[in-house]
Amino acid sequence: MISYKDFEKVLKEIGTQVLDRIERNNLKRNFKNVWSYSLESWCNHFDIPLETQRFILNWGDKKEIKSFTESTWLEWRPEKEYDWIGREKQNYFYGFLEDKFFRKNKMENNGITIILLLSFITIAIGYFLYFQGSEGKKLKVTQNKADNHSFSTPTEAKKSLILVVNALKYNSLTNLKTQKKITPDDSERIYRATESIWAGLQNKIPSQLNDCFSSTNQFQVPKGEETEYDVYMIKIELDELDEGFEAEANQLARIDAFRKLPDLSSNMKISDRLKVSAYKNTGVYKR
Repeated sequence: MISYKDFEKVLKEIGTQVLDRIERNNLKRNFKNVWSYSLESWCNHFDIPLETQRFILNWGDKKEIKSFTESTWLEWRPEKEYDWIGREKQNYFYGFLEDKFFRKNKMENNGITIILLLSFITIAIGYFLYFQGSEGKKLKVTQNKADNHSFSTPTEAKKSLILVVNALKYNSLTNLKTQKKITPDDSERIYRATESIWAGLQNKIPSQLNDCFSSTNQFQVPKGEETEYDVYMIKIELDELDEGFEAEANQLARIDAFRKLPDLSSNMKISDRLKVSAYKNTGVYKR
């Protein structure tokens, strides 16, 4: 059974991931953004399969769930409140939580911690509902516009998707190099391994990214000089570009787009091991 100390460590790791993503994407540190990234980070931490993850994220994004959790957060967060004559209000919910949970287990409550805990509980309930089947059978997950639409590009123009994968995660994808074709089983592994994305017309691929697939490119890692920060790139020719690969796509659309890769992709090419600088300033964006 996991100890409070171990749970606190995981909680801090998830919190750091969430805040880092918000900062990288220049977003406000508000409930909406912290909640969305918290749900996704917990799903990734527990390696929840994409189909289950999609159900959970959709359920956690329902209006009534978000409304309830946000009101709970507003009630339990540690910020002080005052009445009309300046006296500090007694926050009984926060006092109970602080006394029975945070202080007892020597955990820090910085406001965001409450959202992380609420999202953890939501993931657990969503996971249960998915496998219980009662909610899973009734809930017809609303498909994102990505199901029926693609980037508005000329049909004759060739499209490409370039995925940046950290070298430490590449081992789970080594079979791609020999089979040259993406199968349904591969799509989830590719999604989890991908760090950054570039998508667009082939003739618009930045020259630096194109050069990475040359056997003589300047970013190749010499033998014996490998580091944990090295990357591989996967270039996939697509019949159409799904909107789920757009930079501003939400996480549900992104998951759907990766699941469709076996049907959308044709040719595929994988680079040699590259230095992390290979994709700097090339217009890639976080998965």
